[in-house]
Amino acid sequence: EGSRRPAPFFKAAVVGPPAAGKTCLQRALRLLPFQEQQQTRGMELHDIPLPGCTLADHPTDVTLRVLDTGGQRAYQFLKPVVMRDRAVVLVCFKGRCDEDTVSVIRKNLDTLSALMDGGVVLLVATQLDDMGVSAEESQQQDLDALCRTNQEVQALRTVWDTEVAPLCSRYRGALRIDTRFLAVSSKGGFEATLDRLRGRLRDNIEHVFFFFLFSHSLAHLKEPHTQM
Repeated sequence: EGSRRPAPFFKAAVVGPPAAGKTCLQRALRLLPFQEQQQTRGMELHDIPLPGCTLADHPTDVTLRVLDTGGQRAYQFLKPVVMRDRAVVLVCFKGRCDEDTVSVIRKNLDTLSALMDGGVVLLVATQLDDMGVSAEESQQQDLDALCRTNQEVQALRTVWDTEVAPLCSRYRGALRIDTRFLAVSSKGGFEATLDRLRGRLRDNIEHVFFFFLFSHSLAHLKEPHTQM
């Protein structure tokens, strides 16, 4: 522990449609208790701890400084502020997909492709508890096992594999998107699903670190030098 480096901050954001569980998710990742009917009004800034990362072969505890905005129409004008130049963005949507799900994801990816430069996008299906999955099942079974035993999770996986993942492939070159299947719940007892999300974040954070380190070095080299 004595060799662990101080926590660097990475700019992050949580985006998605209204009532997709964005605020509940960032609260759960901050180890706060679940609250029903939790909504963000306007814009809030929070720090999410992400211990146990590895940056340049050094164990490092990272902090994600997350912007969270209300999903209501009145706050849509804040989206560019939230998405611009983020290192990590979580794109959330309800696990119980409807006819608008893929369209909403596409709109978010369109905006991110114009505003992000080198960060990582993670897709997160939320509200796993609303799909007939108990807390005990979420702790004992991984997502592949849940797909075999739960029809709603299997339906979500089908939409993910046949529509969401192919959609993400269109942004290759513009965005780095982790398209591995991921479904979580922010309610108590579903901590294993949040641990999977933290694992995905750790998988991607070193890429973000090296990209921004390289970009900063390149920008410094391009600065005009004054002759002494």
